[in-house]
Amino acid sequence: MTPYHKRTLRRLGKHFGFDIETPVKKFNAKQMQVILYGSKEKIKDNIHGGKFDGVIGELERVYRKTKSEETIKQTEELMVKSICPSCKGKKLKKEILAVKINNASIIDAGEMTLEDFLKFLNELKLNADKKQIANSITEEIKTKVENLIKIRPRLFIDR
Repeated sequence: MTPYHKRTLRRLGKHFGFDIETPVKKFNAKQMQVILYGSKEKIKDNIHGGKFDGVIGELERVYRKTKSEETIKQTEELMVKSICPSCKGKKLKKEILAVKINNASIIDAGEMTLEDFLKFLNELKLNADKKQIANSITEEIKTKVENLIKIRPRLFIDR
């Protein structure tokens, strides 16, 4: 740990009531949250304007900005690739993924080929009120998708 990081963590500990020499297993959930993910609370004497992005935020920043192969390698040793259990790697909130039209979420639609998406639009089953609202929009989208199919038939909606 660099002297800068040690100073930052000491200030953080002073602000949130912990000592960085305390074993990790003795920190409470809020303290661990602050250490790992930071806090929006202003921290006195912090050189970043009082903001602390957490150890994970700091590692992500260093990883994105460095040109050093050694730093990249060291940082990657601390990283684990895993799929988010909530969104299953779709990068959307579960509430957004829960919205479905004809059993398809926005992600499902995005993963369709242009031909499959056009078929999906043609098979939309909407009640009279929704059909009246959606009709002009879906017709315009169908026209644009048909034109894209003529140019690049194997294209996917999300590409």
